[in-house]
Amino acid sequence: TGNTLVAGGKFTKTQDSAITGLNGIGVYDLTNNLWTALSGSGVNNGLTGSAPAIINDLALDGKGNVFVGGSFISTYDDTIDIWNFGKYNLSTSSWVSLWTGSNSGVWGSVQAFAGDSSGKIYLGGDFMRAGGNYGNYKRIAIFDPSGNTWFEVAGGTNGKVNAILIDSSDN
Repeated sequence: TGNTLVAGGKFTKTQDSAITGLNGIGVYDLTNNLWTALSGSGVNNGLTGSAPAIINDLALDGKGNVFVGGSFISTYDDTIDIWNFGKYNLSTSSWVSLWTGSNSGVWGSVQAFAGDSSGKIYLGGDFMRAGGNYGNYKRIAIFDPSGNTWFEVAGGTNGKVNAILIDSSDN
């Protein structure tokens, strides 16, 4: 988004403590040298008094949306369940729910993800359940936001998926 840097990881504030409430994700204005917290104040791991939630991967689409994958259950203010994969709109400064229904996200950490030209999102990580369903979602799954549908990927993998890449031909 031009002069905006979005950083994700395992942090809650800037090093000098000038900006707090980052909770795994922060936005830095490269022009004005200023950190800001997201509306809704980042992500929440749901465990009171424990280590902060973790963001493992970020991606920006052409519409001002930041997709976020990691280990968390909701927005920090607990208003939207995002279950380890969420979407934040920089233009409206708001979290956007990707799916409908309870327990509909990914149960376990999302390490990486990539989207194809049709809008489907391929997620990899250390999870065994997606979309509220057990099945062959073992550490890799496909989510189609247009139909709120999850797809298995040939039975999954026997270990954590750390990276996903889709070429320009959607392969």
